[in-house]
Amino acid sequence: MEFIYFMMKVLRSFNCGITTASQSVEDFLSARDENRNYGKAIITQSVQRLYLPMSEEELKFLEEEL
Repeated sequence: MEFIYFMMKVLRSFNCGITTASQSVEDFLSARDENRNYGKAIITQSVQRLYLPMSEEELKFLEEEL
């Protein structure tokens, strides 16, 4: 996830974009180290977000985290 975070920063400087996908938002947001939550940084810096149907539990988790 750290690699995707840095590639996102580099590609945005060239006006390019990347698409990421995950079956579980919880797994995506759990990608963190002692300094940064990479999954959250990627989601919050995204220009567009597409959330496909999720369970009530996943929606609640996403609302609490973001």
